[in-house]
Amino acid sequence: MVRGGKRENSGRKKIEGKKIKVILDKEMIIKINKNIIGKTFSEKIRKCLEKGLNND
Repeated sequence: MVRGGKRENSGRKKIEGKKIKVILDKEMIIKINKNIIGKTFSEKIRKCLEKGLNND
């Protein structure tokens, strides 16, 4: 089922990129949930990766 409106450029924004399946232990999940702000866990993971890459 496709989500979004009938008009052009309406609805959800697609995220371009490659899907990656990663398994995290419970401790890592708890740390991410406590320290990273975001609506969904996927968004928190993306922000966590960006933050880690930008700390160089």
